[in-house]
Amino acid sequence: MSKALSISLIVVAFFIGTGFGFFFAPEYAGLQLQGASMDGPAADRFTDLRFLNTMGRHHRGAYDLAKAAEAGSQRPEITEFAKAVQALKASDLKQFTTWKQEWYQDPRPIEAAAPLHLGAWDADFDLRFLNALEGKLVEAIAMGAAQRKVSVRPELLTYAAELIRVQTGVLDQVQAWRKAWYGL
Repeated sequence: MSKALSISLIVVAFFIGTGFGFFFAPEYAGLQLQGASMDGPAADRFTDLRFLNTMGRHHRGAYDLAKAAEAGSQRPEITEFAKAVQALKASDLKQFTTWKQEWYQDPRPIEAAAPLHLGAWDADFDLRFLNALEGKLVEAIAMGAAQRKVSVRPELLTYAAELIRVQTGVLDQVQAWRKAWYGL
């Protein structure tokens, strides 16, 4: 098979796959990429569904990260904190699932996030956890701020405001621990 024919088949397969993707996952058919800007997501009828799925994956990642920290840390502050994170994220995930079902009749579970591996315990285990958690907190704050610009649902506007408030406080705590324990 010639190189030109191979490339042509790949391009055709891409366009066919994209079409099937929009057909089988209609929540993404509402994307208006030409209208997207650096200000955040475009508002459409699936804005809140995308937020729930994206934030849900993010929360599942934070839950898994906290579970690893609880199992691997030797600091009581980290293990207690990790337990609290797991409880909060589990509660949020239940709420997201309920909203998806009520607002979009979408019973699909929220996908798992790509796992973050903290490695085996050593002197820098908690530092790796704090660094990974800081990244997740910054992402969550940004997602909450972006959602506040486009959602019209009072529940999500309230959730996003509270998310920003709580995650900012947790970010301050994470940075304080890192400075106190590691001088960073």
